[in-house]
Amino acid sequence: MQTRIIALLFTASIFFFSCKEEDHGILNTKDKPVALKDTSYISSDNIPSVYKKILLEDITGVRCVNCPKAAEESVRLKAKYGDTIVPMAIYIRSLPFNSDPWAGYADLRTDVAEEVANAIGMPVGLPGGYVDRYKFGANAALVINQWENSYKQRRGVSPVSIALSFENSSNNKIIIRTKLTYTEDKSNESHKLALYIIEDGIVGKQSTNGAGAPYIENYEFNHVLRGSIGNALGSRLGEPLVKGRIFEKDFEFDWNNEWIQNSCSLIAVVLDESDNSVVQVEEIPLH
Repeated sequence: MQTRIIALLFTASIFFFSCKEEDHGILNTKDKPVALKDTSYISSDNIPSVYKKILLEDITGVRCVNCPKAAEESVRLKAKYGDTIVPMAIYIRSLPFNSDPWAGYADLRTDVAEEVANAIGMPVGLPGGYVDRYKFGANAALVINQWENSYKQRRGVSPVSIALSFENSSNNKIIIRTKLTYTEDKSNESHKLALYIIEDGIVGKQSTNGAGAPYIENYEFNHVLRGSIGNALGSRLGEPLVKGRIFEKDFEFDWNNEWIQNSCSLIAVVLDESDNSVVQVEEIPLH
């Protein structure tokens, strides 16, 4: 199976509210999504606090013999902690010995993953992982046995909730609806919103150090980052982040038919612009 990965992206001037800064990280694309709704306002309603969800990014590669163990750990943590963990597997090009695709199989690497890793910090080797893209030490890239404890350190209350929905439009288009509601005053901070498409159930070839053959030809890859909608590292929210602030953004884009929509999900991430750490994350299936 050969899959060509094309990131779904569009310019920050269309995508976000009143931000006039240049987004140098935006990747080129032939797709031209249309902004359907772009508004921000203050609500006087009583807004309850929300618990913090944690983004767990498995930095992995198809030729990495220990990477299946990292995938298993991601599954274990998801089963243990439920929807408080949002997993995403990212495949980068910077470690070619571990990440070069097998001939005749899907190339799971993306420019989006590469840009994220360059910004957050490349792992020394594979597998690695980010927990909320937070630097617990000198580097945000963690080894497998650090993931669970780092997750526990990031638990708590988030100052923002994320609501997502979608609908299939005409002519192979999809409408995504996003709503951010601030439950605490964060006017001294600057936040960004990043949107990603991930896909489950991709069957391919994976190296392993398990018993038997040195690789598995029908390995199932899940939570695979396929592309971003907008800047891979997010674009700034353009209004003061006071309690009660609500951002609503709807947009329509052409679906990439090389991705199986019934196996895909949308991940929305609010990032602290000062260090790119995750403030909140949410996920919905696109089926």
